[in-house]
Amino acid sequence: MELLFWTPVLYSRKGFPRDEEGNPFIEGKVIEESITSALIFYHIKKDKLLENQIKKLLMELSPRDVMPMVKKLIFEKYNLHSLLTLPDRIPLIGGKIYKTPVDVMDLQTWDEVDSFIGEVFEGILRIPVESEKLELIMAAGHSYTEALLKMEMELLGDHPLVETFYIPMINEVKKWEIPLRTGWWTVEKFKGNLLFFWRVKEIRERFLREFKLDIRPQKILFLPREGVTAGWAELKKEV
Repeated sequence: MELLFWTPVLYSRKGFPRDEEGNPFIEGKVIEESITSALIFYHIKKDKLLENQIKKLLMELSPRDVMPMVKKLIFEKYNLHSLLTLPDRIPLIGGKIYKTPVDVMDLQTWDEVDSFIGEVFEGILRIPVESEKLELIMAAGHSYTEALLKMEMELLGDHPLVETFYIPMINEVKKWEIPLRTGWWTVEKFKGNLLFFWRVKEIRERFLREFKLDIRPQKILFLPREGVTAGWAELKKEV
């Protein structure tokens, strides 16, 4: 399959890892984590019993303790442990690597809370994906990425980026085979794994009050030169 990065992807502030010969790569687990985030959101959304179980955990435990339990609950209930097989290293060929300005942007306040020069990749990767449940990953990818786009757009309000990027992107994502949000795209520790609960007032307030943590991935990586936010990708069959 192909992984097409519609907007540039980052790995870390230090750039992409290199192999013994100095060739850049991205770890397969990075792609796997983006698929896991989509599966978590999708299964919570469609399973009311699971939603209530996790809601209870979120009101009692710390975020650090909750996330492993959330994944375990979902993956065991729906037998997802062997859903996907990816290589340890995926060479960054089929595109270009370059350095560009990156802003850490608070979507709600529009503030630039940090900035740096980041190493990004854009292009197409060929990935030997093995899975018998690509239709499930497809449904989860659409559900999750479209929810992320709408959440970010709602936080931005009347920011110009809504018209120039988010509205066109929402229309485009609907046409993609398997949309994903991958790589390093937010500085929030739990990324979008708990996104489903961001509208639940008591959970949102508890996280802010007790852990100084916004359950929403509110601080994201924005590339001002390109006019896009980072990490929007499409997993698709090779043409």
